[in-house]
Amino acid sequence: MKVTESLLRTNMFGAHPYAHVIIAYVTPVGGREEKPAGFALYFYNVLSWEGSPGVYMNDLFVCPEYRGLGVGKRLLVQLAQMAKDKQFGRVKWPVLDWNEPSIQFYLGLGAKQMKEWITHRVSGPALDKLAGFSHRAAGW
Repeated sequence: MKVTESLLRTNMFGAHPYAHVIIAYVTPVGGREEKPAGFALYFYNVLSWEGSPGVYMNDLFVCPEYRGLGVGKRLLVQLAQMAKDKQFGRVKWPVLDWNEPSIQFYLGLGAKQMKEWITHRVSGPALDKLAGFSHRAAGW
């Protein structure tokens, strides 16, 4: 992981946040103080052929000791309610193909797998190369 507290403060809570987060809290049995139990990190996107915005959840995480208590479902319900309140058309998220427990959890909530979509990424040296591409040098 490359994330630091400084990066989170700047990119999520700074003057121009690029993402938002919902944090779930629970009060442990016998406890008095709420504890953070999980979070959903999301941002807004627009589907051009539908012309409508949506919510893209990039991360859903529940602390291991709070799994199975409905924390993840509560976070997704809150995102769905927010999407409906804003008249958005969807909530969408990725899941790794080997993460079978998460896949089954999402399917159990009524999610549909979008197997026809393949994610692509450019990063590191490939990003540097693409960003440095000159259309003039290519004769365009």
